[in-house]
Amino acid sequence: MTIINAAAQVTQDQFKLLGIRTLGVDYGLARTGVAVSVGYNPEPIDIIEETNATVLAHRVVQLALSQQVQRVILG
Repeated sequence: MTIINAAAQVTQDQFKLLGIRTLGVDYGLARTGVAVSVGYNPEPIDIIEETNATVLAHRVVQLALSQQVQRVILG
């Protein structure tokens, strides 16, 4: 194993989300914020003003599909 491969392995082991496309959902009773990130740099993409949980969930799924994310994190 070269030193570059060793360094890459250490980075990959310590920073599990690096390179993972993630949709972050900040749920709220009146508004829900949605952001997408690759690694640790989230970018806001939408604020959903919807109180119907079914409609809200459908919109989040649409965003996840359109953004081609690998994970969804709800907070």
